[in-house]
Amino acid sequence: MLRTQKLYLSFLKTIHLVWIGQFFSLVLPGVAGGELARSYYIVQEASDAKIAGLSTILLDRVLGLYALLCLGITSLLYLILSQNQLSSPMLQFGVSNLLLFNGTSLLFLALWFHPTRRMSLKLMPGRFRTIVESTLQGYRIHGRDLLICFTLSLLASIMVMKTFQIAGQVAQTSLSWKQAFLVCPLVFIASTLPISPGGIGIGETVASLLFARFGIETGATIMLIFRVWLLILRLPGGLLYILRTPSSSFEGTIK
Repeated sequence: MLRTQKLYLSFLKTIHLVWIGQFFSLVLPGVAGGELARSYYIVQEASDAKIAGLSTILLDRVLGLYALLCLGITSLLYLILSQNQLSSPMLQFGVSNLLLFNGTSLLFLALWFHPTRRMSLKLMPGRFRTIVESTLQGYRIHGRDLLICFTLSLLASIMVMKTFQIAGQVAQTSLSWKQAFLVCPLVFIASTLPISPGGIGIGETVASLLFARFGIETGATIMLIFRVWLLILRLPGGLLYILRTPSSSFEGTIK
């Protein structure tokens, strides 16, 4: 995604920045707190291409949520084709996923096509308009690369869903993939709200309420187990943050 904006960062350095961002998502309000940390470092590294650098952070988050919603829609379509009548919770969660999916799709389409993109840019201050247009154009001409990014996000989301199922097994709860695909996107979207550090308590509350609609009373426990595993994986990012020394690793930036 960085390369689509002519920002070149080594794979190892990219891992460092992502891992540091993951660590800060544990201590800053909302899961999006990790994106704030990554944005800080990207702005430092690409001081003459700040908007382009920040756009990669935003798009990465949006593609991740979009992949989750796609899985929710896939589950809904499967349920519609395989069952004569959907239960009320499945229908409600399916419709919620569908509305969010359609809204995100419309946003992508509006920024992709020139007439709607031009109308959107007119709402911005003039000094940012040219830079934002150049950034969006960079994504348009690298559509194949964005498709690869989305595919990777989709695979990562499937692994997250499977992890939720395993957490359900640990909590001695049978969690079907249909339930995971419909509920998890909404749980993670709620967790991004900047209310508590890392979305602690928010994700557990939402998981408890939503899974309860399926008769599953261990939703909060499942989310807590999942969060403990995330904690173990993200803590090394704190060590990388302590050891990291400021240096510019970008080999090129937008002119």
